[in-house]
Parts: sequence; structure tokens; C-alpha cells
Amino acid sequence: MSSVKGDPLYIATSLSKIYVVYKVPHARYSTIAVATLDSVSGTIINTQQIDASLTPDSDLQVVGSHSSAPLVIWSEKGKLRANVLGTKSVTALATEVLSFEAGLILARLYQI
Repeated sequence: MSSVKGDPLYIATSLSKIYVVYKVPHARYSTIAVATLDSVSGTIINTQQIDASLTPDSDLQVVGSHSSAPLVIWSEKGKLRANVLGTKSVTALATEVLSFEAGLILARLYQI
């Protein structure tokens, strides 16, 4: 299908494009590569490597389709990272979670 040498794992879509997300193995880790296809013709528009270092298979966690922002999310060295497919930028996601008790206190304060 494309010149990406890896395992195609997920497909995501936007209004005009189809994204095929690959896991590309290297010696001690894997990276993420994305092939972007035109949704009408199916031709490959481009392929790009995303700055990621995956170790186990479970590191690639989410690939989601949304018409304005199809995403790939993975864990790397204990942190969540994300990329909007079709862009080169990688963003670290805040993963701080309140404890159950703190959540109850906030719920009472804000009457959620």
C-alpha cells in the first residue's frame, strides 16, 4: 500500500483524508509512521515519521477519528503524548489525576 516498512495497526479518517498508522520496529524500540491518503482517490499524499519511542505493544494506546482532529495517543516513559494526524507536532498530555477523596471534596464544593 505504501512505502512504510512496518505493521499497519490503525486507520483514522477526517473529512478529506485517510490516515494509516504504522508501528515501525527498530532494534530496541518502535516508532510511529503515518501514511496520509486522499479519501476520494485513495492515493498516498505523503508519509511521515512521528517523534516517538515505543517499547511494548501496549504503548500505542489510542487512534481516534474526528473530522477536525484525528489523533494518535501513546505512552512513552510514563507520560502520555499525542499527535494530531497530518501534523508533525507532538504534545505531552497532562495526566495528573485527583485522588477519589479530593474528587469528592471538589464535587461537594461545586455541587457536581
